[in-house]
Amino acid sequence: MKKVKKIGKMKKVQLSLVTTLLLICGVTFAYTPQKDFSASTYIGVQLGYANTHYAKDWLTGGASNVTVGDVNNSGLAGRFHVGYDFNKNFALEVGATFLPKVKFNNVSISGSSGVDLSFNQRIIDLCAKASLPCKYNIDLYGKIGVADVIRDDIEASAGGQTVRSDDQDAEAVPTLGAGIDYGFNDHVFADLAYMHYFGKNDLKATDFVGIGIAYRF
Repeated sequence: MKKVKKIGKMKKVQLSLVTTLLLICGVTFAYTPQKDFSASTYIGVQLGYANTHYAKDWLTGGASNVTVGDVNNSGLAGRFHVGYDFNKNFALEVGATFLPKVKFNNVSISGSSGVDLSFNQRIIDLCAKASLPCKYNIDLYGKIGVADVIRDDIEASAGGQTVRSDDQDAEAVPTLGAGIDYGFNDHVFADLAYMHYFGKNDLKATDFVGIGIAYRF
């Protein structure tokens, strides 16, 4: 029941974000058609915060003889993207998101000495991007697409020794995003973005919020 409530709350937050962005555009900025638009390629980088939503029960699986001291599942993250604007309202974009390392600290089985477990994750995504140009060089946008979530091998560290398991995993999942662009000129623009990558099987859902800079050719 708690899990259902948590998922419902997350969906409400995502819906509220999109609704708020649309209201800002409609009420404050009002739609303004762009003139002399030409199809173009753009590249950009974003720096921000990501939460991978891993918790102790992901590792313990409910087993009473396994304990975890604490979990580090969030932190600094970055995204690189390349896109192509077909017109002022539609683009296709490919992105790569590099996530903070996930760490399970002081893992103990049946009272044994604690071991630290960790792994890295990254995400490759392909999204369709719909934009709504507004006044004051501002665009609002939404994204929908598919992403490949990749988890590297799990590393176990104890007593200065580290071993790595052959446990890499990857899953294709849907992704949604929303954000706002501000154009400094015809080529350079900044953006504030939110991306949600859904979880699947052994891989947890991931949320990314970032601010970045991009260049349109």
